[in-house]
Amino acid sequence: MLPEIEERTPECNIDEANVGVPGVTTPEMEAKMRGILKRHRSIFLGDGNAAPDPARGVVCYIDVGEAKTVALRASARQIAAPFLVKVFELLKKLLEAELIEHSESEWSSPIVIMLKKTA
Repeated sequence: MLPEIEERTPECNIDEANVGVPGVTTPEMEAKMRGILKRHRSIFLGDGNAAPDPARGVVCYIDVGEAKTVALRASARQIAAPFLVKVFELLKKLLEAELIEHSESEWSSPIVIMLKKTA
């Protein structure tokens, strides 16, 4: 049975959003940033647990009987200091939006973060 899905993405006025840094950004830079925000607004998590509806999923419970857990082949690595705050904020928003949850289960899946190398 599927849960009722209600609208969870609040509307915001990007034209009035504070996207610049006084004395640093130019009006052209701010206009470019507003354009990027408008183009990608559906994928951003925002304040108040905002998430696009497709991100709200169905939880499935599968009885696996006496099956053994999956062994993790890779060991965890520490997050580099420059990225700690960004990763913390990302995980905090995902937890608040209930897209992930804390679990002590031996069946829990690890969170994998891949850094893309830019050209």
